[in-house]
Amino acid sequence: MQTQAVEATNGNAGRSNAPQRLRGENLGWHSHTFSDGTRSIAPAAPLDARTVRRLRSRLRQLRERGCDRLIVDLSAAVDSSDEATRLLAEILQVEMPRCEVVAVIPRDCSLDANLPARVAAAWSLSDARMLLATHPRRAGRKKSGPGSTISADDRHVLAVRQVLRWAAQTAGAGDFENALRALTTIERVEGQLPLDWQERREAWLAASQA
Repeated sequence: MQTQAVEATNGNAGRSNAPQRLRGENLGWHSHTFSDGTRSIAPAAPLDARTVRRLRSRLRQLRERGCDRLIVDLSAAVDSSDEATRLLAEILQVEMPRCEVVAVIPRDCSLDANLPARVAAAWSLSDARMLLATHPRRAGRKKSGPGSTISADDRHVLAVRQVLRWAAQTAGAGDFENALRALTTIERVEGQLPLDWQERREAWLAASQA
């Protein structure tokens, strides 16, 4: 999918695109604006705390410019530390509270476990674009038309994964009752829970009774 512009990650928008992209790589990420106004940030390597702190100022710039749709492409960040992803989660909560955010995460990767529950997960950039295109834009803007579709099977798997992620985060906040309700819903839909989630349910049930 073509982009309308490649933005500088250091905020110097008045200079040529080629040097800006190089500086962005030196800072550890690429930043793009799609033709429909959706922004994307793609770390070029596993995240560390220093890179995430640099990203904070970039996210603040996007918020101040009215960004309402953001894709955080973590395809190259699968080996990021828990500290870095937790810090990124906190920054997304603070800097982009009203923005629709989708994280691109490879299949079978647990990197999204530390991200806020309101951040949706997708397996590719095109899937992330489709997720954002399915929601109407705010007043005064047109809805984007999807260039492709996510298969029903993939939508189902993503939905189950995101409910389980929400359940884990809810239990982590001490709300075991709602976390258990989420697992019950998934069990009814799927027929049974994966073994590791059955073990989590037993632990959460014991914690809620205690």
